[in-house]
Amino acid sequence: MYLFLFILLPAALFIYFNTIGEKKLLTLSFTGIITGIVICGIRFIFFTSHRIIPDSFFSNYFFYLINIAILPNIVYGVFFLISKDTIELKLKALFPLMAGFYTIYLPYYFLTLSGSVYSNYDLFLRPVLYLAFLYGLSMAIERLYKAFEEKNNMKKIIYIVMLVLYMIIPAAIDSSYIINKAFPLFAIIGIVYILFPVILFVLGKLGKSKEN
Repeated sequence: MYLFLFILLPAALFIYFNTIGEKKLLTLSFTGIITGIVICGIRFIFFTSHRIIPDSFFSNYFFYLINIAILPNIVYGVFFLISKDTIELKLKALFPLMAGFYTIYLPYYFLTLSGSVYSNYDLFLRPVLYLAFLYGLSMAIERLYKAFEEKNNMKKIIYIVMLVLYMIIPAAIDSSYIINKAFPLFAIIGIVYILFPVILFVLGKLGKSKEN
């Protein structure tokens, strides 16, 4: 029942490192996993996961945005500040580091938050949504850096918008689902959200193939 929730991100990391990922970043994934275990252990010991769900889209939205999208990425922020690697390598590190972290954090957070009743959304759609979240953020931040190097203002705008949207949309979908308001609309947004980085990746590969 929980298998997909637990194996999706490790499987994504396996595929990532066997296709486009740099092997020297592999240790960062294990660092992310260990950090996730430590933080979830601290949460388990010192904080309660029980939450009374308010019938308010925005209350739930900001809860998910802060606790699942923003606060966990402090881990990446700390790495970015203390690492002595090049900027390019630091940017490439976002996905492997945070995918490792979310491998532990997402199952712990969602299963403890949901109590004893887990829907297909919790077990299947949410993991895919947050995989797209991580990969979309990683793609946007790397391409934004290149746009600044190229001094391409149009690309800067596009990837800043992409970065913001990939940060804020999952919480909106979670909130819509939890209070059952306009969820079909947000589900469609979620499908586009998931497919968009895949389409960008494929188009990028096709472009490189034509150049070669």
